[in-house]
Amino acid sequence: MVSLAIESVNQPEIMALIEALDTYQKPLYPAESHHGIDFSALSQDNVIFIVARSADGAAVGCGAIVLEDSYGELKRMYTAPSARGRGVARTILSALEAEASRRKVSVFRLETGYLQPEAIALYERAGYRRRGPFGDYTNDPNSVFMEKPSLPPGYTLRLARLDEASEISTVIGRSAREVGSQDYSSAVIEGALTGAFGVDTQLLRDQTYFVIEYSSILVAVGGWSRRRTLFGSDSRSGREPELLDATTDGARIRAFFVHPEHTRLGLGTAILCASESAARAEGFSAFEMMATRTGRHMYQRHGYTGDTSIQHPVGDSIAIEFFPMSKRDQLTQR
Repeated sequence: MVSLAIESVNQPEIMALIEALDTYQKPLYPAESHHGIDFSALSQDNVIFIVARSADGAAVGCGAIVLEDSYGELKRMYTAPSARGRGVARTILSALEAEASRRKVSVFRLETGYLQPEAIALYERAGYRRRGPFGDYTNDPNSVFMEKPSLPPGYTLRLARLDEASEISTVIGRSAREVGSQDYSSAVIEGALTGAFGVDTQLLRDQTYFVIEYSSILVAVGGWSRRRTLFGSDSRSGREPELLDATTDGARIRAFFVHPEHTRLGLGTAILCASESAARAEGFSAFEMMATRTGRHMYQRHGYTGDTSIQHPVGDSIAIEFFPMSKRDQLTQR
């Protein structure tokens, strides 16, 4: 049984834990592959540092999350050898995630070494999935980069079912009309809902579309595709159902909509992380989308680029402005 608390790193026994972590890691990797932060960095206001103590008060584990603008980065996770096998690391991880979520962090990221299979297994069991480098990291064959979206209590993310097409259509309509009204006129929105926006049942059949529900009600939708179609519902002409080549093509990021009463909770980010992870599992390392004005800034925060817009016709003399956007991983496979 351990107790957890947010504590200062500037304590001799805590410093000893960090030094023990460094002693373990330094022989495993070359100097340029060491990315641990020092004691002064761990003492900054944007760091949550949690210590696990045994029943006798001894410090037996620690971990930190550095709060960045659009994510929280896990750092300095360590459990003393005498306390391993008791779930201490998982307890620290859960506490860090809970405290960061309380501070509105919507996605957790980390870098660890490929020679630490126990750490990788811990993160995978906790829902983390591999991704490419982020922040100031560069591609490093010794590094494994991972991330996990954070959902507020009561929200659940899962794959959509074909029999939910009508409910999904309702979410899309409300999101387009109410959230999208900040960026488009009602005439443009209604025109887009005839084909540019709407349910693509191919995504549901392919099991590449996600929903988030709250109290058994769908409140956010979105997904990805292994097919060439870039956007649009079943009724849009010019669809391209052909399969993409994961070695040369970018997976399609598709049809993200959030219910107006559930915005700014990180739901879109959670679906984006799930979509990218699923696409990476099928060998994709690049991603493409047709973004709206409304969603464009979220995608930019997650590394997507594309500043040139296009006008897509949605009716007589009416067009909606879209932004083709893309990004590419530099993910090292081991």
